[in-house]
Amino acid sequence: MKVLFILPNYEPAWAFGGVVRCISTLCRAMVKIGVDVTVYTTNIDGRGGVLPVKQAELVEMGGVKIYYFQSTFGKNSAWASHQLSRTLDKTIQSFDIIYISAVWQWIAIATSRLAKKHRVPYIMGTHGAFDEVLLNIRKTKKRLYYYLFLKKCIEGAGAIHFTTEYERHQSVMLTSVCHSFIIPNCVAPKEFKADMSLREQLRNELKIPHNASLLLTVGRPDPKKRIDILLKALKKLNESYPDTRLMIVGQSDGKYCQKMKALSETLGVQGNVIWAGHKTGENLDACYLASDLFVLPSIDENFGMAVVEAMAHGVAVVVSDNVGVADNVALSDAGIVTTVDAGQVEKAIRTLL
Repeated sequence: MKVLFILPNYEPAWAFGGVVRCISTLCRAMVKIGVDVTVYTTNIDGRGGVLPVKQAELVEMGGVKIYYFQSTFGKNSAWASHQLSRTLDKTIQSFDIIYISAVWQWIAIATSRLAKKHRVPYIMGTHGAFDEVLLNIRKTKKRLYYYLFLKKCIEGAGAIHFTTEYERHQSVMLTSVCHSFIIPNCVAPKEFKADMSLREQLRNELKIPHNASLLLTVGRPDPKKRIDILLKALKKLNESYPDTRLMIVGQSDGKYCQKMKALSETLGVQGNVIWAGHKTGENLDACYLASDLFVLPSIDENFGMAVVEAMAHGVAVVVSDNVGVADNVALSDAGIVTTVDAGQVEKAIRTLL
C-alpha cells in the first residue's frame, strides 16, 4: 500500500510540538510493517525560519520519503503551498490513499479537491484542531471558513481519525457529517533511554539538592497549558518544601512566557522555576528522568503526548480531566486526575510526592 501524508509541518520542525512528534512516529512505524509512506509538507521550522533541507527533492528519514515545499506566504505561515499542490496534481494517482492533517490550512482544501478530481480516497486527522479553546480563537472567521470550505472537505473524506474519545466528543460538528475512528498517538517506549546517569547529570547541572523534588511540564507555551496553576501550586508547596523545583520545557520566549515569568516573580517562586527551553532526543530524556513528577493541568488537550512520554519513562503524572489520556492515567493508576484548579493540583502533587 502506498500512503501519502499531507501535513503543514514534519520533522525536524519539532518547535510545532506533539503533532509533529506523533505523526513522525506513526509514519516510521508504518514503514516498519511494510507500508510505502510518503510525506508532502512545507519547509517552515516554527521559529520564523525554514528548515535546512532540500526543497521539492526527496529526503529520506526512517524509511519515510519526504518532500519539503516552499510556503506560499513566507516563513511564518504553513497555511498554503502552491508548489506542493502543483506537485500533488501530477503525482496523486500514484498513491492508494491520502492522510490529511491540516484542518485549518488551505493545504487541506486544495488536497481534498485534487483527491476528488483524481478519485483518490482520503482520511483526515484533526489532532485537536476542533478543541473548544481553539475554536473560540477567531471564532467568527473559523465558522465562516468551516461552512464555506472545510465542511465540504470533511464530507468528502472516507473517515476522520481521532486520537481519543475525548477528542471525538469535542468534535461533534465533524462527527455529524462524517464517519470516524479512534487510534491513539504512537509512542515508542523502546526509543526512550533509561540511563539513570542522565538524571544525576542534569540535576547536578541544575544544582538541585539530592533530596529536593523536581516537577516537570513539557509543551509549547500556550495559555491553555495553565502554567499559572503550576506556579501557584509551587508557591504552596514551597511553604512546606522550600527546595521543590518546577522545570518548564518548551520555547521560553513570547508574550505568554514573559507573563508567566512575571507571575513567578510576583509569587516569589522565580528562584525555584527552571525555564529549560526546547529539548529533544537525549536532552528531553534527561528532563523526564531527572523529574519526580510530571504535571499538566491544561484546559484542553486532545491527547497529551508529553504525558504518555513521561509515563514511558516511569514518571508518575498529575493531569486535568481535560487531557485526552486522563482516562488512561486513571485506569492504569499512573497518577492522579484533577480539575483545572490550583488547590486540587497542589493537593495531588503533595499526595504523590
